[in-house]
Amino acid sequence: MTKEQRLDVEATLVKAFDSFTDERLKGTYYPLTGMSMSKRKELINAHYLFTDDDECLQIIGTYDNWPAGRGIFINDRKEEFGTFIVWVGEEDHMRIMAMDKGSDCIAVWRLFYNGLQAVHEGVRAQGHDFAFSESHGYLNTCVTNIGTGMRASVHVNLANFPTKQSVKDYVKQKDMMIDIRGTHGESKNTDGVTIYDVSNKARLGSDCFEQLQTMVDGVGELLQVSRLRGLNANQQAVYGVFKGQFNEENVALTLAEFFDFEGAAQTVAVVDEKKPAAEEPDFGGAEITTGPVTENEQAEN
Repeated sequence: MTKEQRLDVEATLVKAFDSFTDERLKGTYYPLTGMSMSKRKELINAHYLFTDDDECLQIIGTYDNWPAGRGIFINDRKEEFGTFIVWVGEEDHMRIMAMDKGSDCIAVWRLFYNGLQAVHEGVRAQGHDFAFSESHGYLNTCVTNIGTGMRASVHVNLANFPTKQSVKDYVKQKDMMIDIRGTHGESKNTDGVTIYDVSNKARLGSDCFEQLQTMVDGVGELLQVSRLRGLNANQQAVYGVFKGQFNEENVALTLAEFFDFEGAAQTVAVVDEKKPAAEEPDFGGAEITTGPVTENEQAEN
């Protein structure tokens, strides 16, 4: 793209942002041109703003004419409704995101979908549209994103997977359709950090809801395995007992609900109190979910 084309795309999107009527979405556009270093650092540390230090993107010309035509839109009432963001002029013409703390994927999805619709309407009102192919879906700079163009991700602490590579190895071994990245991007160093970005791998051949569920299921399994790896010998022995008497799929999450990690005997007593072993297990007040508590959730397009 030329500098003039980048500026045209930016101007189109700024007009679209100005047209928002939904109070959840109204906000401020921050152009990179003229942005102070302190503001830029603040937005990067908040995991909002993109950077210009990816070697692969630099090679293909993504950073040409930097910072002209680049910026970020952020909604104002993010503490109430979650954070809605649009990147302008990074890898793609734009990247639309919604994120929030916690595990309510549906709430994040709704914010994302409403924001996506608002941007689309604002763009179409100016005589433009998203690039779409009947055979390949939405078109993007990177071919791995064609299809829905959506990446649904969670930032989750997997304390017993010491490196990003150890998580990726497990995912590959189990043939899971999820992708593992660092929280600052797929090519950034993660040494010494066990908080990873887990997302759906496929964008093509399935719909948004299937891709979202794939991510949720993947996070649940990784949390389960990480917790099991953190058990001591006595606790692992208890798990062996559970494995023979209860639904294996739910054992680790059940232990996580009841375990105080002070001793195996107390855990057994608590579970026995909930239901006799002779009957089907009923975990009473324990909340067993496929969407575990996480640090951050994000849906992108």
